[in-house]
Amino acid sequence: MGSLRDAVLLRETVKYAGGDFTVGPLTGADILGLFVGHRQAIEALYESYGAGKDADSLFIDMAVTFPQIVAEIIARASGDFDEVTLAKARGLDFGTWLAALEKIGALTVQSVGGLGNLAILVERLAGSFKGSMAQGGSPLPNGSTTSENSVRS
Repeated sequence: MGSLRDAVLLRETVKYAGGDFTVGPLTGADILGLFVGHRQAIEALYESYGAGKDADSLFIDMAVTFPQIVAEIIARASGDFDEVTLAKARGLDFGTWLAALEKIGALTVQSVGGLGNLAILVERLAGSFKGSMAQGGSPLPNGSTTSENSVRS
């Protein structure tokens, strides 16, 4: 029987003018943290995607309209989500953002077993968040357990 220590993490390399960095899929905790921090923008993006936008158009719209969310997605997917990494992600060029979003999106879809499963995960997390807040609860912390938890065996 295999060991979790031997698991191979889902990671992709993103190249930019100054070098490269790796990203992995967003976890449920990452998605919930993004939803908690950027609820209205995330809901608008989700509705836009549901209205038939392709992923490339969605990524471009997101990068132009919501650069803070893009930077946070990249920082979370890097596995080192903190203020320093967030600041570095904010400083990346537009092309690097799009390349990173494409890889993060593909890895996230792969890690949950398909786009349909991702949609179900997002809907359930959003529903859990809304239910918790309606009952006076507090959302989960905005920290990430990130991509280090997503593995390929």
